[in-house]
Amino acid sequence: MSSRRSLCLALIVIGSLVLPLARNAPAITVKPASFDHVEASIPQEVMAGVEFEVVVTFVDRFGNPMPEGWRPPNSFGLSASQPASILPPLLTPKNYMPGFRFRVSTEKVGRLDLTLSDEKGKTVEKWQLAINSGRPEGLSVTMDGEAEVGQTTFVRIRAVDRHGNPVSGYEPERGAFTLEGAPLEEKGDIRTVDRGTFELPISFRSSGQFTVTVRDRRGGLNGVSGTVKVSPAPLASFDVAATPGAPAGEPVLLNIRAVDRFGNTVTDYASRYKGVRLFSGTADIVPDLAPPSSFSEGVAQMRVTATTAGKHVVQVSEIQSNLSSRFELSIAAGPVARIQVTAPDSAVAGEPFPIAIVAMDDYGNRVSSLPQGAVVLLESTGSGRLDPDRVAASSFTNGAARIMVTYQKAEAFDIQARLAGREQAAGPAPVPKDDEKTEAARKAAERAREEAMRARREARLRDTKVSERPATPAPRKPPAPVPAPEPARPSPVQAAPAPRKAPSPPKEAEKEPVREAARKPLRPGVIDRVGVRESVNSAVVTFSTNGITDYTVTTNAKLSRKWIDIEFPNVQPDLPERIEGGEKIVGEVYVEKPRTGKGVRVSVEILPVRIGYDVYQEGDSLILKVTKQ
Repeated sequence: MSSRRSLCLALIVIGSLVLPLARNAPAITVKPASFDHVEASIPQEVMAGVEFEVVVTFVDRFGNPMPEGWRPPNSFGLSASQPASILPPLLTPKNYMPGFRFRVSTEKVGRLDLTLSDEKGKTVEKWQLAINSGRPEGLSVTMDGEAEVGQTTFVRIRAVDRHGNPVSGYEPERGAFTLEGAPLEEKGDIRTVDRGTFELPISFRSSGQFTVTVRDRRGGLNGVSGTVKVSPAPLASFDVAATPGAPAGEPVLLNIRAVDRFGNTVTDYASRYKGVRLFSGTADIVPDLAPPSSFSEGVAQMRVTATTAGKHVVQVSEIQSNLSSRFELSIAAGPVARIQVTAPDSAVAGEPFPIAIVAMDDYGNRVSSLPQGAVVLLESTGSGRLDPDRVAASSFTNGAARIMVTYQKAEAFDIQARLAGREQAAGPAPVPKDDEKTEAARKAAERAREEAMRARREARLRDTKVSERPATPAPRKPPAPVPAPEPARPSPVQAAPAPRKAPSPPKEAEKEPVREAARKPLRPGVIDRVGVRESVNSAVVTFSTNGITDYTVTTNAKLSRKWIDIEFPNVQPDLPERIEGGEKIVGEVYVEKPRTGKGVRVSVEILPVRIGYDVYQEGDSLILKVTKQ
């Protein structure tokens, strides 16, 4: 074996010495063939918003890229089938290195088509790839733009990436959503509408404009819907608020609100309905109709009046649908306008008998309470005198008093009652307080009449001569004076005009002579003389009545001044309209016709704040003695 190996080595040596040495063949370079088409390096799928690179290479028909230094004949650009960022948008031949490189990104998921075109717009090649959504970063919440209170509507929910693309594979758990930002309630479980899209049924409890915020408690995702305009449900009732305790005959403000069954204001009432009517079985409501035009944003304000005091149930009915509601209207009695007296048919002279006295307003409602300190005066139509003839307000309970009185004279007569300082006679209808223009016009007319009467009286006074005579003997001593009640403010019917006080003569001695009208012959049925005499603390007014004893005495307040009025129903005056009084106790004295048109009324002005007075007969004269308190 070793000899054979040795032989082989020897032959090799001999051969190398005999054969000539061989040379290396030159290297062969193969170049690409001519340009045939383009190829691109593109990923098959990309996440939305992530930038990727597209490399376009020019190759021959064998796929060999064009060699370095080769330049394409034209410029080329890349375009996409949906909004995308492509940089650079166009590459020129000098940019070939070899190959063109484009950077591309898009935020929209789906299929993306890329097209390579030359500068003349000729398409060279097209490629496709898939754009997938990113990870979920929020919720897309959509709703219908309009809804109605109480009706079921749907909240559509889907998970989205940061570019708003739906994220596949998101599956919310039952009860995972929390809804905020609007008064609503869920009406059922969430259900799948489409791949990655879900619906949750809800209903709104209130009307208005709302946005709904949806939170996924599990994944921490959230989203907000657009604005939803929620309309009220159909009209169901009325909510009425009324000013409580308004006096009879005075306006009451009603606030009428149309509401649905959930208590929401029906803001479009004026365009959908016909108005409301008011009705009460215990009181007349004026006006009783609120037209649709009186409603603004579902609320109407109207002023009504009622003249019956008490608590009244008022029905508010919708004219079109007859839907109705009820509310309570509370009406209080007005101020005291008259005093009603009820007495038995017969009584015995000098023995007590009961009478009932009830204070009433202009509309016949009982006035529950009289003004503090008020006094009711009792008067008879006969020639006798009632005892007592005054009833204090403290004697009244709930506007009524029952007292025992006596009458000494056997005759038929009626009993009349009135508040001190007020006449019982009916006056003009009250002016509604809400009609300020009418009230102002009436007051202006009254002031004009007063000024005209004052001018006429002063003109007559200038033509009248008043004589004086020595003081007459002092009359018999009268009984102790009775303090006069504080005069009440008169109603407009009783406010008689009074002229300005004439200047008083200079002070003389402590006792001044009586100033009176000129003495005239005694004539029955005529007052022809009034005299005034003053001292430091008292004054005496003497009326020459020629034996007439039928008279009434009241206190009053006119033009912020106090007066004692003495009415003689069966006589005629033969005196000037104005007689000069004193300056300490008694001011002016006026003689005028009362509003009844019968007899004569003599008004004596009282100057001190507090006085007492007494009236008594002496011969053919009536004596009024006023004492300063």
